[in-house]
Amino acid sequence: MQRLDGLVDPRQGLSTAEAQARSARYGPNTIIPGVRSGWRTTLADTLRDPMLWFLLAVVVKESVASEVF
Repeated sequence: MQRLDGLVDPRQGLSTAEAQARSARYGPNTIIPGVRSGWRTTLADTLRDPMLWFLLAVVVKESVASEVF
Protein backbone atom coordinates (compact mmCIF):
# COMPACT_ATOMS: atom_id res chain seq x y z
CA MET A 1 0.00 0.00 0.00
CA GLN A 2 2.91 2.35 -0.64
CA ARG A 3 0.87 4.18 -3.26
CA LEU A 4 -1.53 5.41 -0.60
CA ASP A 5 1.20 6.87 1.61
CA GLY A 6 1.15 10.31 -0.03
CA LEU A 7 -2.64 10.74 -0.01
CA VAL A 8 -4.30 13.30 2.22
CA ASP A 9 -6.80 12.20 4.84
CA PRO A 10 -10.18 13.39 3.44
CA ARG A 11 -11.44 14.11 6.96
CA GLN A 12 -8.57 16.53 7.51
CA GLY A 13 -8.04 18.03 4.06
CA LEU A 14 -5.03 19.89 2.71
CA SER A 15 -3.03 22.33 4.74
CA THR A 16 -3.06 25.93 3.54
CA ALA A 17 0.53 25.63 2.38
CA GLU A 18 -0.19 22.43 0.43
CA ALA A 19 -3.30 23.97 -1.17
CA GLN A 20 -1.30 27.02 -2.26
CA ALA A 21 1.51 24.83 -3.61
CA ARG A 22 -0.91 22.74 -5.64
CA SER A 23 -2.70 25.83 -6.91
CA ALA A 24 0.63 27.28 -8.05
CA ARG A 25 1.64 24.00 -9.69
CA TYR A 26 -1.66 22.95 -11.33
CA GLY A 27 -3.54 26.24 -11.65
CA PRO A 28 -6.90 27.25 -10.22
CA ASN A 29 -9.55 24.65 -9.55
CA THR A 30 -12.18 25.97 -11.95
CA ILE A 31 -14.53 24.33 -14.40
CA ILE A 32 -14.06 25.43 -17.98
CA PRO A 33 -17.43 26.32 -19.50
CA GLY A 34 -18.41 24.25 -22.52
CA VAL A 35 -18.91 25.78 -25.91
CA ARG A 36 -22.55 25.80 -26.88
CA SER A 37 -23.28 24.88 -30.44
CA GLY A 38 -26.42 25.36 -32.45
CA TRP A 39 -28.77 22.64 -33.61
CA ARG A 40 -27.25 22.64 -37.09
CA THR A 41 -23.82 21.81 -35.71
CA THR A 42 -25.31 19.09 -33.51
CA LEU A 43 -27.17 17.62 -36.51
CA ALA A 44 -24.05 17.72 -38.69
CA ASP A 45 -22.00 16.00 -35.96
CA THR A 46 -24.68 13.35 -35.56
CA LEU A 47 -24.82 12.67 -39.30
CA ARG A 48 -21.02 12.20 -39.34
CA ASP A 49 -21.27 9.40 -36.77
CA PRO A 50 -20.63 6.03 -38.47
CA MET A 51 -22.62 4.14 -35.80
CA LEU A 52 -25.78 5.94 -36.92
CA TRP A 53 -25.28 4.80 -40.51
CA PHE A 54 -24.46 1.26 -39.39
CA LEU A 55 -27.66 1.02 -37.33
CA LEU A 56 -29.77 2.46 -40.13
CA ALA A 57 -28.27 -0.05 -42.58
CA VAL A 58 -29.06 -2.91 -40.19
CA VAL A 59 -32.65 -1.73 -39.82
CA VAL A 60 -33.10 -1.51 -43.60
CA LYS A 61 -31.48 -4.91 -44.13
CA GLU A 62 -33.63 -6.56 -41.49
CA SER A 63 -36.78 -4.91 -42.83
CA VAL A 64 -36.05 -6.20 -46.33
CA ALA A 65 -35.07 -9.65 -45.05
CA SER A 66 -38.23 -10.01 -42.94
CA GLU A 67 -40.47 -9.18 -45.94
CA VAL A 68 -38.66 -11.57 -48.26
CA PHE A 69 -38.73 -14.64 -45.99
